Amino acid sequence: MSNGEESPDARQAAEWFALLLDENVTQQDLQRFRDWLDQDAAHARAYARVEQLWGEAAMVPGLSQHSVSRRKLLKAGGAAVVLSGLGIGAYKLALPVADYSTGTGEVASVALPDRSRMHLSTATAVSVDFTDSVRVLHLLSGEAFFEVEAESRPFTVMAGKLSATALGTAFSVSRTSDRSEIVVLEHAVRVEGGKRNLRVGAGQMVSFAGDHLSDVSAVDTEARLSWLEGRLVFISTPLSVVVKELEKWRRGRIIVTDEELGRRPVTLIFDVSRAEFIPDLLRQGLSARVESWTPWLTLIRPL
Repeated sequence: MSNGEESPDARQAAEWFALLLDENVTQQDLQRFRDWLDQDAAHARAYARVEQLWGEAAMVPGLSQHSVSRRKLLKAGGAAVVLSGLGIGAYKLALPVADYSTGTGEVASVALPDRSRMHLSTATAVSVDFTDSVRVLHLLSGEAFFEVEAESRPFTVMAGKLSATALGTAFSVSRTSDRSEIVVLEHAVRVEGGKRNLRVGAGQMVSFAGDHLSDVSAVDTEARLSWLEGRLVFISTPLSVVVKELEKWRRGRIIVTDEELGRRPVTLIFDVSRAEFIPDLLRQGLSARVESWTPWLTLIRPL
């Protein structure tokens, strides 16, 4: 808003946006949110504006790893910051600098200085620090897959407090605000985090959350890394997990309004180049009601 003031609708929209980011949001909260949207078309427009501006801010590499979370930013009066657009430029000055990045729905393939190859998934940012003795990459956000060129210098990917050192390998590292994962396709990776040191082999993965490194487990690498071939493959996956992954590929929110529906296993395949049509594809593939309130908000409800 050009005069620096915010309307009641704008502040309410920002407060709803903050609430819906909370993992503890209840079904009653979702019902009250739907009621608020139904009250006035201006409410949906205000909410869409918050989503749009935050989407633009989220394009800044490393924003999701900043010490101020999205929810805390908005709860601390973020409507004034986000809706005015003034917060975006200020935060850029404090964020890590990415050497390579992709936007929402974009992918990229990069030849690194050592002839290794790095593939970036959607909304991913990576910084590179190669010296005469080490090859270190910092995953700031998103997911990247590495095909490592063998040489004497160790090749290490850092994702916050988690590190993965290649042992002649091809592997993926992903990072969100509260969780990191490593998936190994070929050979092995030495993983360190939370005072643990593990060897992760081909067809295996580990996750890191809350300063705890999980045990090694088997993973369907073909499905988990299907984005490398331009697809997202979900086999008997809870709908809530599917939705969380799909949100990475398009701007806006997709909310499952019913807990039982969110637990329902579904099998779906998406073409990442058609991410803008995800709501339409969900309508075709789900036995559920898929409602697009705005370009930035889709609700999935039981029939």
